[in-house]
Amino acid sequence: MSPFVQPASLCEQLFDHTSILKFLGEKFNSGKYTDLVDNRAVQSASFPLDDNLLANGATAPPPSMDD
Repeated sequence: MSPFVQPASLCEQLFDHTSILKFLGEKFNSGKYTDLVDNRAVQSASFPLDDNLLANGATAPPPSMDD
């Protein structure tokens, strides 16, 4: 999903297209989007992101293609 997700990690939360809208609300609108989006039983797209990777600007290395 992102270079800001820990490699080999697993997230079993529910996401859908409104997860992106929730993420946008978090970043640009004080944590809210609309009541309809905010009340959906899905996680924000920010849920699997690693705060340490975000804070340091570091990214996980790309996966190896040598198999």
